[in-house]
Amino acid sequence: MGHNLDVARLGHGLSSNLNLAFSQPNAQAYTVRFGLRLPAQIFGAPSAGSVSAAPGGHLLQGTHPLAAWRLHFQLFQSPASALGGVWFKASASNATTARAAAAKNTLTLSGVTATARVLEALRFIEKRVKTTVYNHETKVDFAKGQFEFDCSGMANWILRQAAPTAYAELKSERPRVAEYVKALKKIPYNKPSAGWRRVQKIADAEPGDVIAWPTPDWYPSSATGHMGILVAAPEKVSGGYLLRLADATSYPHGEDSREGGTGFGYGSILVTVDPDSGEGTGQGWTGRYSANTVLMTPIYVGRPLQ
Repeated sequence: MGHNLDVARLGHGLSSNLNLAFSQPNAQAYTVRFGLRLPAQIFGAPSAGSVSAAPGGHLLQGTHPLAAWRLHFQLFQSPASALGGVWFKASASNATTARAAAAKNTLTLSGVTATARVLEALRFIEKRVKTTVYNHETKVDFAKGQFEFDCSGMANWILRQAAPTAYAELKSERPRVAEYVKALKKIPYNKPSAGWRRVQKIADAEPGDVIAWPTPDWYPSSATGHMGILVAAPEKVSGGYLLRLADATSYPHGEDSREGGTGFGYGSILVTVDPDSGEGTGQGWTGRYSANTVLMTPIYVGRPLQ
């Protein structure tokens, strides 16, 4: 005998815990803990379905993980007669103060396309930000105007809300630049995935596109690379294209908006291109002022689709 429970938007990460508490009139409440894990198999967003689960089991079905996904499952418990007339309550068992704060600091986006929602999120940050620093730990507090990220942390925070399918395809609980590069690299230019369209020519990049590049093996850095979000059409200049980006960094770009030189802001970089394919071949950190200091590394551009 099974009883159905429809669960909406529980948890904010790829892995969480779910407590199901059910009780009967005039009886003690009884709680069963389940591990809630969203595996790679559901990243393609299959239709919601039902599964049987035992305490400690996994829930294996859902749609649009990390966004408006819904899980529908059945709880079986022996003896079957013990479930007569039960009712259920559900809550995220790791709903700590930090998780509750994260729920309060969630965007409501209205853009029709994913890139429109990405740009909407950037405008929201720009309007609200009062304090910002470059931080490997993401800290967002709308009331305080606090927006602390590193480059991938900023992209993660935005894409989780603006393009959850694209974010899910990164298949990481905390994607870094390396995960973005890996995901984009395997997408053919002529065959978009469910979440991404890979853009070949830098000239064809559009506002809302994600741009990322890996750190070369020989370069002395512990970072896996850098990334940002394009906010204006590429500008053709001698030696390549100027790209205006929103990102989080501790090293300002050319024509940079960061008064304190760190955290969220806007800046310009120079991207060199292959004369035949139009693909990005290197980046100059300070834009039009960096023609002689270009770091040669492949530049990946991805357009979030949903």
